[in-house]
Amino acid sequence: MKSEFWESDQFRQRATEVLVGISRAIVQDPIMKVWVLGLQLVNEAIAGAGDRGMWSWYDSTLAAIATVDSTLPVYLSDAWNSVPALDVWLHSAPLPLPSDNNGHLSTRWAKTAPASATRSSPLPW
Repeated sequence: MKSEFWESDQFRQRATEVLVGISRAIVQDPIMKVWVLGLQLVNEAIAGAGDRGMWSWYDSTLAAIATVDSTLPVYLSDAWNSVPALDVWLHSAPLPLPSDNNGHLSTRWAKTAPASATRSSPLPW
């Protein structure tokens, strides 16, 4: 079986929708908001994905996730070719640093949930 993720706009659009849904679930669940370290868009993208629309998909998916939570850390694959990836990321529009509503850098990553934290309902999926 062959993965055709990078050849299919439909697959990439569906992946974006799923990632946005996961982002919403994280934002809406106080325990997940504290404990989730970030969202990985693609685990080890195939070599050459950068030539198959990976960069534009990253841009559009990052923008979609940012509409839900611009402070959620997102992890990206370099598609096994770090030099072009660094070039793309260094020459892209700068991403805003996570901040709270008062303009202070976010320390959300440093928070911990109280030992008594429990979820009152199951996860939505």
